[in-house]
Amino acid sequence: MEPLISVNIFIRIKDIIFHMRLDETDLTILQELSENSRISVRDLSKKIGIPESTIRFRIDKLVKKGIIKQFTILVDETALGYSISALIEIRYDSAVNRDELEKALNSLENITVAYSITGDYDYVVIVKCSGIEELNDIIIKIHEINGVIRCRTHVVLSKVKEMYVNPVRYVGED
Repeated sequence: MEPLISVNIFIRIKDIIFHMRLDETDLTILQELSENSRISVRDLSKKIGIPESTIRFRIDKLVKKGIIKQFTILVDETALGYSISALIEIRYDSAVNRDELEKALNSLENITVAYSITGDYDYVVIVKCSGIEELNDIIIKIHEINGVIRCRTHVVLSKVKEMYVNPVRYVGED
């Protein structure tokens, strides 16, 4: 069954490319910027063999179309004192306004990612903490949000894979 999922994702990405009219050059630029958003236009031009003016035009086009949402950095969370990562599943009362719950989750600084999901729980959030005490405080704050029925917390023991580079290198391959 796993290959079917990959095929479906591949087909969906090809549909997106068709509708956005991305070509191999756009994909190459996306891949390079995904790996190093600080690369200069000059260096990118030399690396992929395309004039600087074309690179600038293509990047501007990708930004205007919303394909590139932002240029950012990756921070070593441990170096900043966030030694604990956890996933917290949240079940909420469907009678409670979803917008209120999402606003409350967005207000908690330690939550770095929040997803609405299917299954036994309604949301999963990823939190970064300096220690167990801080994680406990976050769990308590989540439980205090109006409509939260139950939480289930999973503390990350080790990172098996953490991918920050967007998988654009797979797009367009047959």
